[in-house]
Amino acid sequence: MSSTKRDKAILRTFTEIIGDYTSGTLTVATDRLMAISGIIDTVQRRIGWTNLAGLWEPSLWKQLLWEKGFDPLPESHELTGLQPTWSWIAITGGVIWPGDEPSEGYFLNSIAHVKRIDNATPLHRNEGNTSDTIMALQVSCIPARIGIQYSFEGKAHYRAELVDFPLSGRGFYELDLLPMTRQPELFLPIGAGCWNDESLVVSGLAVSSSTSCVGAFERVGFFTFDVHEKDENSIDHNYSILHELSMRENIILV
Repeated sequence: MSSTKRDKAILRTFTEIIGDYTSGTLTVATDRLMAISGIIDTVQRRIGWTNLAGLWEPSLWKQLLWEKGFDPLPESHELTGLQPTWSWIAITGGVIWPGDEPSEGYFLNSIAHVKRIDNATPLHRNEGNTSDTIMALQVSCIPARIGIQYSFEGKAHYRAELVDFPLSGRGFYELDLLPMTRQPELFLPIGAGCWNDESLVVSGLAVSSSTSCVGAFERVGFFTFDVHEKDENSIDHNYSILHELSMRENIILV
């Protein structure tokens, strides 16, 4: 197969492995990354990708879009004590990634620029933080402030109004941890998908101000935004808006 098809197949297989792996019960939570390191090392040796805290650098924007898998006990997820917050290693429990199968009528496209921050870039620690190393990403996107929030479908899911977002629609997010301990502040749109050319769904992260780095943000949940289409040409027009504004602001994630 072509290198493009090969890379997509490897990434899809890896996310399926992680989905199965994280659904199991690990005795020591802090081993969440260590216990899967053999598979990560094998992929790195074979194709030369770089792995950042369990996510693959060539597809960082897509890898950031993990969410909690179905769990009959939504409050069973806990912190592992591992960093960074934008990786699935930060919490216990199963995780999944949104499907991206053209054969099923769904296409997922990047609307943000995500890159690793070089170690030479200074990150100012908050007072009392003693961590020697902090792995950080820079996300260039159209951040929107999360306004009014109210829960639905129990405690796990929330609806949210967005402030200063260029498109109209409805926002929804699911917290990584329950009960809520930190209020989401910003929505970072990362990818946009279209179901059978009928409706546009924007996927991204709900983030709050970092407790470890001044001016940075930490992931607290997975956010989706259903765009209200106005006519048959709206999808292409909305994609254009998201791409044109994708470099408007740089957000640091830790």
